[in-house]
Amino acid sequence: MCGRFAQFSPVSLLKEAFEIRSVRYNAVPSYNIAPAQYTPAIVYSEERILVKFFWGILPHMYNESIKPPLLINARFETIAEKPSFREAYKFRRCLIPADGFYEWEKTGKIKQPWFFKVQSGEPFAFAGIWEKRREKEESTRNAFALITTEATGPVSQIHGRMPVILDKKAYENWLDPDENNPKRLKEIIMEGIISGLNGYPVSRRVNSVSNNDSSCIEPADYKILETFK
Repeated sequence: MCGRFAQFSPVSLLKEAFEIRSVRYNAVPSYNIAPAQYTPAIVYSEERILVKFFWGILPHMYNESIKPPLLINARFETIAEKPSFREAYKFRRCLIPADGFYEWEKTGKIKQPWFFKVQSGEPFAFAGIWEKRREKEESTRNAFALITTEATGPVSQIHGRMPVILDKKAYENWLDPDENNPKRLKEIIMEGIISGLNGYPVSRRVNSVSNNDSSCIEPADYKILETFK
């Protein structure tokens, strides 16, 4: 599961890194993005567009008197079959730009947060899916879920799952609206997934979503997990 990440690169850098041609959301830096918040996303409609998406898909069927948990993650292993995700997987895919993500290591009664980023330190992209949803009297919003897979490398020493991070070479095929063969989409992810990451412990300030500044990603006095290749 991935429940927090950071996106603090300026829009100018995102445009360059992801070859974005149209900006429809002037994002502000965030070091502690949590579910039920808005964040930048990249979709394709004749060109790559930077838009604003809500993190967490509301299930199709739910009791309006009891709000269900938002669907924030979709497992890669079952996404093509799950009724909640299979249509979005085929027809509504996106990239979620990020600079790093958090996972928690359980050490006794304490959960120690770790921050993971790609070796280059550049912004990267999670593979995501999205849906249009309307809750009660609210206006329609575009909501996304991150695709997760079995953790590898340094992340596996901390947590069993990690978000799917795509290499630049996979962006075009992943965003292609004409590509809707589940078998081919699986190949795109498997061929384009990035596993080389660096990880280090950070302050437990990140546990509270109200803390949202650069101190959230500063290394804590602990240990460093080396890049896995």
